[in-house]
Amino acid sequence: MKNCMKRWVQFLMSLVLTLGMVMPAGVHAADTNTSAWDSAYKKALGYYKSKSSLDYADEVIAAEALGLEAEDVWAGKLPDFTSDEGAGNLTSDSVDAGSLAKGIIALALTAQDPTAFEGVNLVTKLENMTSSTGTLKDSAVNEPNYLVWVVMALTVTDSNKATTVADYLATLNTSTDYFYYTYGGTHYADDATTAWAIEALTVLDSTRYAACIKRAVSYVKSGLSDDGSLDTSGWGGNADSSACVMEGLLVNNRSDALTGSWITSTTHPMDYLISWQDTDGSFTAYDYSGGSNVFNNYATAEGARCLGTYYLKKSFLEDACEEYDALQTKTVTFKSGLKTLKTYETTDPSSVKTLTWPKEKYKAYGKKGYLFKSWKKTTDASGNVTYKAIFKKLTTGQAKVLKVTGKKGKGVGFTATSRKYTRKNVGRRGFVFRYSTSKSMKNARVVKTGLEKNIYTKTGLKKGKTYYVQVRYYYLDSTMKPVYGVWSKAKKVKAS
Repeated sequence: MKNCMKRWVQFLMSLVLTLGMVMPAGVHAADTNTSAWDSAYKKALGYYKSKSSLDYADEVIAAEALGLEAEDVWAGKLPDFTSDEGAGNLTSDSVDAGSLAKGIIALALTAQDPTAFEGVNLVTKLENMTSSTGTLKDSAVNEPNYLVWVVMALTVTDSNKATTVADYLATLNTSTDYFYYTYGGTHYADDATTAWAIEALTVLDSTRYAACIKRAVSYVKSGLSDDGSLDTSGWGGNADSSACVMEGLLVNNRSDALTGSWITSTTHPMDYLISWQDTDGSFTAYDYSGGSNVFNNYATAEGARCLGTYYLKKSFLEDACEEYDALQTKTVTFKSGLKTLKTYETTDPSSVKTLTWPKEKYKAYGKKGYLFKSWKKTTDASGNVTYKAIFKKLTTGQAKVLKVTGKKGKGVGFTATSRKYTRKNVGRRGFVFRYSTSKSMKNARVVKTGLEKNIYTKTGLKKGKTYYVQVRYYYLDSTMKPVYGVWSKAKKVKAS
């Protein structure tokens, strides 16, 4: 906001110096009425909700851009991508790269895996349509208006080919600033294609393609007219060109798109766009044959996409990336050092419960002298999760409790008693006793009674003879091996 105000002050100062206090009718940040744009978004949302089915990839993309979960709202009524009619057969050998790319994005957005569609890996199919230099092998469609969608689809599916195709695409506006379509062998500058390229390259890698994006942004902004339309073709403003341009600008730099100093028109570009919106939320286009504005499916889809991008503050490509990523099988691996305890394959790593550590079961994976403490979770760029076992050193202190008495009943000897104890997160206490006729415990006899066996009785000794007795504790580490503590102070007893 401070930067906006700074630009506002600078702008006013410039006007004072050049026009002598004459104020223009341009649009500024303070003049924008976003409530009208919010209302337009809600109308577009209502229009799509009222549709009984979605028949084309563009409609799916528009609905998802508005924040609708198309697979839920239109369950069983989504485009049929296996038919040669309507949306087109994506598995057909005759499908072009642009249609295939849009279909891949629509499938990902509707929780359908394009790598396993009707037994066909559509992503591999699309990759195979591109060359090692990033061009499309079919020269008839090796044009920016096809390439941008290929870049988008390969970005969504995290393909290594995305950068290769994008690198080639970025060379196509080096001298012209704009991207184009070809008709009759002639290149025509195209605002929509240029805006799509801005969005595609921004989402893929805005730093890598910064120079290309900057040129494209400058070009589409140059088409701003005083009525708020965005059109460089000379044919006049329209909903789809304005929608595409504003969507690309919003994805690239939202603040600049809505309140930047480049907006010098009397009408804000967003206000111009929604002026084409009908009362039901759809968008119109000028019908040259009839001489009036009429419903247009394409303009409606583009308008909805732009409004969704504005209102939800994100590109449909970001949603598609997330949806595709959720469809892919991830691995969840539990490791101890270099050893793997278990590996799970799932599309939802969060559903995998972390393992407990039964000592007996996982003793081969433990660490000598240490106890299992916890799992350290890491997630790689592909969403695969690794849990690494963390251990803490096990210590067993000096034994403190020891009572020794002469043997009662049959037999001559003594009974040594310590105290049972179960240590939290460690386990049961084990006991080892030793006895000797020497106070220094020289030549002592050692007896390991075991876990929880805190009483040791020795018989067969000479009555009245003095013995010295000690006890020490132990606990089992993560390898099920004992970790011993220090011997207790010796207790003296006469065998009886």
